Amino acid sequence: SQARKISVIGIFPSEMQVWAAAPKRFTDVKIDFGGEGVEPGYVGVTDQDKYDDSKGYGFNDIRTAKNVKASGTGAYSDAVMFNYQDANHIFNVNLENGLYRITVTTGDVTSLCINAEGVTQISYLTGNCTSESFIVPITDYQLNIYATAGYPKTEWSLSAMEIERLSVDTTMPSTIYLFGDSTVANYYNIPDSATHGWGQVLDKYIDSYVGFEDVKNEKPDPEGLEKTIKENPSAKIIYTIPNFQNPSAITMS
Repeated sequence: SQARKISVIGIFPSEMQVWAAAPKRFTDVKIDFGGEGVEPGYVGVTDQDKYDDSKGYGFNDIRTAKNVKASGTGAYSDAVMFNYQDANHIFNVNLENGLYRITVTTGDVTSLCINAEGVTQISYLTGNCTSESFIVPITDYQLNIYATAGYPKTEWSLSAMEIERLSVDTTMPSTIYLFGDSTVANYYNIPDSATHGWGQVLDKYIDSYVGFEDVKNEKPDPEGLEKTIKENPSAKIIYTIPNFQNPSAITMS
């Protein structure tokens, strides 16, 4: 019989080109944390959502997150609790670079702190389904955020988070950072006639372009103050009431 010549065309590893899919990035997104369903208009996130570039969000380690229930309705009926004692307890969201307003809503908590981009953004947020906002620049295409307990042995969970890009410019507005005790503090979920710290109403007397952050609501802590100044190099003024306030009968030197 007559032999036939067969031509084989192959693609060899040295000639292959692998095209990686571009990571998904958001500019505006609403996230519904928890395992009890997803509210319309939100992206659902449970304790099983490990970070994935193609999704654009997720936990560094899902073992550090736990679905819990919350007493609100809709997106606020469930939450995810963070295990802040683990180094990989961070939740990530891919974002286009810019200046963002981040609004977080708690689950059922006694007291909760929020850290984003390596800086404490909200201190001692109290009450079930309580919301608070802060502004943060994103310069590396990713928001890194987590919740911690405001007080030991208390729940620290997030029910929802809304992310809104304010500008493509990452320059932060002028911001006043307050450090103080209960006379300065924010008080949440209370009537207008109840006790408030003076820092909680200070923003009503300042031009709207000035930001306001109550970043450390506790007694003066020199080491903590030094750390916060390093984390916020744009700080220009430190205002203190050193003598006999609250009344403490203590002189600070």
